[in-house]
Amino acid sequence: MNTATINNTNSPPGIPSAPSIGWMLALVFALLLSACTENVEQGEGAVLLSVGNRSVSVGQFREALAMAKSVYPPASIRSPEHHMALCRRVLRETIETVILEATAEDLGIRVTDKELHDAVSEIEGDYPDEEFERMLMENAVSYTLWKDRLRQRLLMNKVIDAVLGPPSEVTAEELTAWLRAQPDLVDEFPLSGEASGDAGDLLIGMVREEKRALRYRKWLEEEMKRRRIEVDPSRWQSIVGKSGG
Repeated sequence: MNTATINNTNSPPGIPSAPSIGWMLALVFALLLSACTENVEQGEGAVLLSVGNRSVSVGQFREALAMAKSVYPPASIRSPEHHMALCRRVLRETIETVILEATAEDLGIRVTDKELHDAVSEIEGDYPDEEFERMLMENAVSYTLWKDRLRQRLLMNKVIDAVLGPPSEVTAEELTAWLRAQPDLVDEFPLSGEASGDAGDLLIGMVREEKRALRYRKWLEEEMKRRRIEVDPSRWQSIVGKSGG
């Protein structure tokens, strides 16, 4: 079976960002897929990608793709370019998820049933009776699949907290530099390194979150270099169709 290894470059453009529960960090790498002339198995159970000794099947990827499509108006992803961009985004997020799951196993991190139950209750509590399950049905997403994805996100958050450690301090110089790079916020915050009150806490939080995101991307890039990531070109082409390769 021919495979193509994933390398870091730039994220493909062409599709707007989608709303999601919890965090969704943008990643920066694209696919390098070669042509495949072999007749390989194309069933739902066939392996689409592997990260080290972990693998994701064609069927599992199609499930993730269907869930991603459910948050967009159908017309917005009808074009081949937008469909391709969405497929690539879901592939990047799937690879990220597998890396985080492998790290969780390495570190002995897990999500307990109680933690999942509490998170489900909190989310469902924001909706009227049975409205949440009705929304999932309208988007063709099963309740079981949604809970599995929620457990996955909770696990990711735990892993990220473990590998990054506590939030770093924000210096006065960093606050000033960050504000200078945000001209739209100059009128809202004083252009100085001093931050106090609610506005100051908000500013510090934004800078701290940006620093944390940068640290996370650096860690993820290092993990991608350390772990062997492969995609089967023929099976990938069967998913994206004529829209790309």
